[in-house]
Amino acid sequence: MKEINIAESALAAAMGRKALTGYMAHVVDAGHVPGVLSGASLLKGKPKQYAASYARTRASVTAAVYKLTGISDGYALIDSRWARVWVDEEGNRVRLAVTDE
Repeated sequence: MKEINIAESALAAAMGRKALTGYMAHVVDAGHVPGVLSGASLLKGKPKQYAASYARTRASVTAAVYKLTGISDGYALIDSRWARVWVDEEGNRVRLAVTDE
């Protein structure tokens, strides 16, 4: 799997922020894991009242990542099921990591 590093300051700036929250960094770092970009891994057993807020945050992170790298959220076949993960232009899974600089 291809790996790409993104500077934390660049990602925050692309989102119009001074810094990222822990959840924003988690979405970038773990977006290659099935369930993270869809929100399924987060909302198990938790109140769904937070679902819309987390979905907006994931959408903001996704837009900023695409703006910086051209990597987007897409679907890949993983263990006989389709999962929403980070993918490149050809649809190949990509692992992203937030770095200090």
